[in-house]
Amino acid sequence: MRNLVWPAALILLGFATSCTTRPSPITQEELVRRTQTMFDAVTSGDKTPWNNYVADDVIYFDEKGHLFDKKSLVA
Repeated sequence: MRNLVWPAALILLGFATSCTTRPSPITQEELVRRTQTMFDAVTSGDKTPWNNYVADDVIYFDEKGHLFDKKSLVA
């Protein structure tokens, strides 16, 4: 029984690490395109790019120290 603990632990560890995939990094061109899309959306009042590209758990502080979460930042 004791001989099965380590192989079982290694298999479990393998499954746990394979389930946590990281998104592939974006290129500089894609970053610039997304940033420009977000800036353009400010003048037209389109919230879609901001909802797509800003993380749900974002914490943003403006230059005056005001705290914004995603809901208040997008609004």
